[in-house]
Amino acid sequence: MGKDDDLYSIEKCGSVMEGYGFFSVDVTGSEQDIDIMVSPTILSVHEDDIDVSRTPVGFVWVQIDELLQRMKNSGSNLLQILKKANQQFVSASAIYSHFLRVTQENFNDGDFDVVQNEPAITLRAKEINARRYGYMRVMDIAVALSFSGWPRSAVEWLNRESRDFRLLSTGTIQKIARGGCHLVYKPSGSSENSHLDWRFSFSKAEKTLLQYHSDKHALKLCYIMLRYAYKKHLKPRLGNKKILASYYLKTIFLWLAETDTGFGYHNLADPRLGALFELMINKVREAYDKHFMSHYFISHWNLLRDLSKSELNHAQDLLDDLSQNKKEYISYIQDIREYILPLAKQSGGAYNELLVIIDESATRHTLFQAFYISSFIFGTLIFVKCVLNALYLDIALCSV
Repeated sequence: MGKDDDLYSIEKCGSVMEGYGFFSVDVTGSEQDIDIMVSPTILSVHEDDIDVSRTPVGFVWVQIDELLQRMKNSGSNLLQILKKANQQFVSASAIYSHFLRVTQENFNDGDFDVVQNEPAITLRAKEINARRYGYMRVMDIAVALSFSGWPRSAVEWLNRESRDFRLLSTGTIQKIARGGCHLVYKPSGSSENSHLDWRFSFSKAEKTLLQYHSDKHALKLCYIMLRYAYKKHLKPRLGNKKILASYYLKTIFLWLAETDTGFGYHNLADPRLGALFELMINKVREAYDKHFMSHYFISHWNLLRDLSKSELNHAQDLLDDLSQNKKEYISYIQDIREYILPLAKQSGGAYNELLVIIDESATRHTLFQAFYISSFIFGTLIFVKCVLNALYLDIALCSV
């Protein structure tokens, strides 16, 4: 996307690309979106380019001198914009404004409306095109910089002492490290100039890990249940308060997936499936109780750092309610029947099989038995749905 030296690379990420973003607005009451990172292809940040002394943990400023030297023969318009914006550091807001203009030029007359939602840009399918893009007709775009190599602040993750290497292989860790990460435009809230703030993003690594852990069927199913409970029952009660994010649930999942807790992560027939689900809830609850949730890759980064005592208490109350009413929250198989029914009528096949399982579970099986029978079919449906929506996304982006 873009022209000549001002091309942007695209990295699709988030729950949809990880295979967990399949809840429709009809099921959860909230719209599903696709997360995208866009990075100027001429900018690649190295460890020596970043300054960590001016920002809290997890955030950096990017020094511009070395970048300019590496791009001295470039005719980039963006490069000239960056020089004017700040002489010392790469301005995140300047790149944001540049990409916003590029997006508006390319999309405003097409299938999508461009919504300025700084630090993100939202593409929303116009009403006439909503049917084409299905229930995932919203794209949230984050402006990013590609980070070459593995950051020094996350080096502990490479050889974590607490890790059970039977649950996460050394080869996968090395592959992730070679792939590097990103810096995304996100004000930290506590630096001298929020327009210069970049936050580490490991979305590419997370996508690889969630694929790697996909054979841990019991743990994966509990994570799906927890995500559903969050979207259906917790998020609506949060309003605009950003005190309990779905990313925190993913963080807990990733920590558990590499830790031997005594549960059979791979075995859906394990009668302790409910206890594993409860363990995940309790892990989130404990983090709020201690006012510390360790970022999965940068372990000394406290994700709950900026929350007040009252905000922590509010989140704890919601999690307590979830823990005390587990049966209500894990009944999502019945909840999605309304969503599956028209698909079964239209396409038949696996959708019909899933519908039968849903109906049978109401009278002949417990919820956990229903989860066991349906999980394999459901996993296939999730994959197919994600592929179809990814293709729609590629069509939209490549037609620019």
